[in-house]
Order: sequence, then C-alpha cells, then structure tokens
Amino acid sequence: GCAARGSPGTEIDDNDDTRALLKERESYRSGIEAKDAQKIIGLVADSFKDDSGTATPEDDLDFATLRERLPQNLSKLDNVRLEMTVRKIDIFKQENVARAVFTYTTSFRMPGLTSKPYSDSEIKEMQFKRIGDDWKITSGI
Repeated sequence: GCAARGSPGTEIDDNDDTRALLKERESYRSGIEAKDAQKIIGLVADSFKDDSGTATPEDDLDFATLRERLPQNLSKLDNVRLEMTVRKIDIFKQENVARAVFTYTTSFRMPGLTSKPYSDSEIKEMQFKRIGDDWKITSGI
C-alpha cells in the first residue's frame, strides 16, 4: 500500500482536510498581519467561543463580541508580525471538528500605549468545525 505523505517539515498527514486547515490558518495569519478584521471574522464560525486563555469572563469572546472588538483591537496595533508553526492536526471526522496545535510568535507595537515593541511566543490550540465544504474557526484565536 501507499504510506500517507506528510506536509514538509511536520508529522502532519497530507490530505484534503489538513491542506484546507493549513490554508485556513494561513488566511488567519495573513489577516492578522494585514489588520483585516473582516477577513478574520469571515474565517470564524457563528458558534465561536474563546476564553482568551484566562478564567475571568471579562475577556471571553463569542462571535458577536469578536465582531465588535476585533476591529478596535487591531486598529491599535502597528508592525504586526505573526508566525504560526503547526505541530499537529487532529481531525475527528464523525464530529466534523478538528484541532491544530501550533507554536505562535507574534510581535507588534501599540503606539498609543508604549513605544516599545511587544512580542510573545507560546504553544496554542485552534479548534475548527466543518461547515459545508469549509473549515471555520470555533476557538483559539
């Protein structure tokens, strides 16, 4: 038989779903760098929910609050750079959901707050749901 080809430099299987998920992730990355809130919102499912990695509800996001806050938040940033290296993609076909684990490194400036550039790097998880033929982000931005 044939062994599944992997995406170059990763242990991710190369198939239609993983290619679509990697393309979705790249659209997200380029949208963040371009500060294009509408592009990001277009990648997100209506069922989107995110706790921003904290236990406090004040920074929780759903689709409505994302649509409201993302344009404001992105407009405060300059020189946005985002690198996302996907480490693993798990697809759960019966539930039509997927999970991507990635290392992300971001840097930007917030001229209204400080002259110093901000940078951060961590391992994150992004969740997706298949809606029709498309994968949409349900959490992890």
